[in-house]
Amino acid sequence: MEKIIKNTMYEYPIQETDRGGVFLNAVCVFQNRIYEQSLQVKVPWSNKELNIKSISFRDKLLPGQPEEWTFEIMDRNNKANPTEFLASMYDASLDQILPHQWGAYYWPDFYMRSNFVSSSFHALDLNYLRFQFNPSDQGSYIHGYSSLNFFGLPMSDFSPVMMGTTMYMDGVRASGGKQASRSKASEAAPQAEGSTIQSDKLNKDVEQNNSTSEKDQNSSEVQIRKNLNETVFFYPQLYTKDDGKISFSFTMNEAMTKWKLQMFAHTVDLKYGIKTLDVITRKPIQIKPFYPRFFRQGDQLELSATVSNLSEEAQMGQTQIMILDPNTMADITSSFVKSNASQNFDLKTNQTSSYKWTIQIPKDELRPLLVRFIAKGNTHSDGEETIIPVITNRKLITESLPLPVGSKEHKSFVFLPLQKLNSSSSASPHSLTLEFTSHPVWYAIQNLPYIMEYPHECSEQLMSRIYANAIGSYVMHQYPKVASTLKQIQLEGSNKSPLLKNEELKSALIEETPWVLAAQSESEQMKRVSLLMDLNTMSHGLESALSKLESRQEANGSWSWFPGGRYDWYITQHIVLEIAHLQKLGAIQKNKERYDAMVNRAKPFLETMIKQQYELLAKEVKAGRTTWEDNHLGYMELMFLYCKSYFTDWKSDDTFQAIQNYYLLQMNNYWHSSNIYHEGICALIASRNNKKDLAQLITKSLSQRAIKNPELGMYWKNSWSYNWYELPIETQSLMVEVFYEVTKNQKEVDALKVWLLKNKQTQHWGTTKATTAAIYALLGFGPNTIEEATPVDVVIGNKKIEVSKVESGSGYFKKQWNPSEINASMASIQVNNPNKSIAWGAVYYQYFEDLDKVKVYKETPLILDKQLFIKEDSKKGPVLKPIIDQTKIKIGDKVTARIIIKVDRPMDYVHLKVMRASGLEPIVQLSGYQWDGGLGYYRSPRDLATDFFFSYLPKGTHVLEYDLRASFKGDFSDGVSTIQSMYAPEFGSHSKGIRIIIGE
Repeated sequence: MEKIIKNTMYEYPIQETDRGGVFLNAVCVFQNRIYEQSLQVKVPWSNKELNIKSISFRDKLLPGQPEEWTFEIMDRNNKANPTEFLASMYDASLDQILPHQWGAYYWPDFYMRSNFVSSSFHALDLNYLRFQFNPSDQGSYIHGYSSLNFFGLPMSDFSPVMMGTTMYMDGVRASGGKQASRSKASEAAPQAEGSTIQSDKLNKDVEQNNSTSEKDQNSSEVQIRKNLNETVFFYPQLYTKDDGKISFSFTMNEAMTKWKLQMFAHTVDLKYGIKTLDVITRKPIQIKPFYPRFFRQGDQLELSATVSNLSEEAQMGQTQIMILDPNTMADITSSFVKSNASQNFDLKTNQTSSYKWTIQIPKDELRPLLVRFIAKGNTHSDGEETIIPVITNRKLITESLPLPVGSKEHKSFVFLPLQKLNSSSSASPHSLTLEFTSHPVWYAIQNLPYIMEYPHECSEQLMSRIYANAIGSYVMHQYPKVASTLKQIQLEGSNKSPLLKNEELKSALIEETPWVLAAQSESEQMKRVSLLMDLNTMSHGLESALSKLESRQEANGSWSWFPGGRYDWYITQHIVLEIAHLQKLGAIQKNKERYDAMVNRAKPFLETMIKQQYELLAKEVKAGRTTWEDNHLGYMELMFLYCKSYFTDWKSDDTFQAIQNYYLLQMNNYWHSSNIYHEGICALIASRNNKKDLAQLITKSLSQRAIKNPELGMYWKNSWSYNWYELPIETQSLMVEVFYEVTKNQKEVDALKVWLLKNKQTQHWGTTKATTAAIYALLGFGPNTIEEATPVDVVIGNKKIEVSKVESGSGYFKKQWNPSEINASMASIQVNNPNKSIAWGAVYYQYFEDLDKVKVYKETPLILDKQLFIKEDSKKGPVLKPIIDQTKIKIGDKVTARIIIKVDRPMDYVHLKVMRASGLEPIVQLSGYQWDGGLGYYRSPRDLATDFFFSYLPKGTHVLEYDLRASFKGDFSDGVSTIQSMYAPEFGSHSKGIRIIIGE
């Protein structure tokens, strides 16, 4: 510089374009020293703020109270703008599990870093000033994720166009620069002055309203609170009126708790505002019970409840526990409560007291229980109820016999399991079920609820859910008689069973006590099927599952088994194959472009996997360890060729075509070198690649080796295992497709279906994957019309079965008997079919047996052990004290569960279910993928157990640990934990039962 500046002032006028922040850097030199000064000036986006003002809002409400709120939304100039508004309210206690706060960062701050570098002022030294700004991505999309938690509801991701910024949303960085600080404009707008929250007035309103509604009531008129759901409402698209006001109404949930109300408003030019308020539900007198998540047979426990007097006068009265049968509403309290069911209270104003009851669950109890608590004072009362499932340590076994009867045929059957009814002293009968239909489509329909409602959500089961809803819609359009029959049943039975109204309970019943829903009357079961087969219900279920599956697909086109896991070749191929099956059936009636997009993204990944296998083989050949002529026909390569054969538009480049031709040549030479699943796939690939002679040769060989039995159908004696290519139902279903497509012999196809029906377990075929395969076989290969049919005549024992009018019109009927009605004489079954077509029937006998007496495959590779410890703190850190007989656990103690898995060979797709005592609560309640000692797995804590899913379980000994908290006093069974192949459940093991005692 030519001039030394001694004193000066530099002014920079802040302009509109400076919103987001200004950075000033000054560098000067004095006496051969460099001085640098940086200054950041925050310029907030105050011009983009919207203020959400309460006009009519009350923060204390009565449970079940209808309510309407009004808010006003204005910009900083107090001007109304056309505004879209989102509002939701949920139980604030959920934030203890995972804190949740909405945020919208449309207008982030800018940043700049400067660094003046100079080693000295020698003539040849380098001196420069470096500046770093936000990288400018003008006009490009930066994909972000909304920080709104939509609780499973489908909402589009927010993908804004950003310029010169770095943006964070919900902890996920959206571009590669440095983190930008959040401006005040990105925080929730503060409550405006003058907004009214009528707390004091509401206290009086609540008491006044309650006083009017509850005075002079007797105990039979106490309002029982039942709606204990955590979410009150979620309104994603509301719009303000011209004056900037918005109103919405709702009915308050009935739990006594604090609720979190969140509101978000935004305009088309990205002005926005966020507001969070708390709401409390309360009554002048209120009872708060503490429930376990479930009961277990034989447990004794202590239930408690607090009664609070929030009124302005003392309250004297009684608190009471009642236990009811949820189906009949019969009072069964005396069978469970071992102390006084009613207790007196005398409470002063603002006083709370606790009351306890001792509960004993009988060893033979299987029903879910409706538990009701009541508190009734002089002038006010309250009550709350919920349904709690009862689980058992025994296993439900299903024995079945198919009853196929030809045209104009009379046939006699003997059901051997019923002849041996009293052969096991530990077995206890549960139910006997008989069903008949004139068309297998009814069996497909009966099995759809199992897939639709299956509780786990791995990628395969999401695809199965898509499959079930798509097939359901297809059946309703393809078979008008089915649609009209189900519609009639739906109209006649519009009242939903109390067991199905609570979604969490329904999930528990499906997962752990499926016999409860299966034991409902046949009419109740058909009502359930008809409700699930409603087209609107299926459309919503399909959209939900399809959106989840789309979001799970990785950038390389693959899917993992569970979120967070490694890409999975087999699962990806299976999903593409299931989509192909739906397309072949004609069951993809809308959103075809979305299915095509998923398949097109998966194709390069699948081809890459085949190329990698081929390149590995080429290296082995080059090293002289093998030759090209040896057998290299693997199951995954064959499955790829089978999968690709469904897509005539699947084009490959010349290089890949050469690889494919090599494996086709291998198939010509080695089709007979493995099991029948392998041979069946080879037959279909040959048929679809103009190798008809080879396809005929393979099917002829298969037919010659098959066992053909008039009652059991056509099947193969094979050594089944837990590998995906050695599963009986999937193999038999494939054979239906093989013989239908290659030989076109409908008689053999029908015989193959008989064996499938033989192995159906009343509501499904054992697993979701097996059930979708069986449904595909039953629906896809045979007559696609349902002829009018006269019901078959059935005599079981010495009693003729009567068929209702609705059943008669559908060609399907089902009859069930409870344990007291089952006897050995029912083993004799006589059937007369007066129709010109075959009648498809089956009988199922279900009974409970001790797990130790359940037959498992001798070669099962799994051994499971479970241990419990009390975790205590010491000066040296946590210490584990083993829990053995008579070890006293105190409420509040931390209990560590240790699971030891021994596996003598590597296994794929293993499911570990760790049961727990109902007096213990898991500390970690969030699901997710995790790694422990090099072992990766997906962990899912649920109401009744904690599930672990291993896509790959290496050979060796593996130890898992997790913590629980002692929460209820009592004497509990810790349950029997199980580990099994997910898709071959018969290959598994279980732990020994443990009993624990929890005291004060």
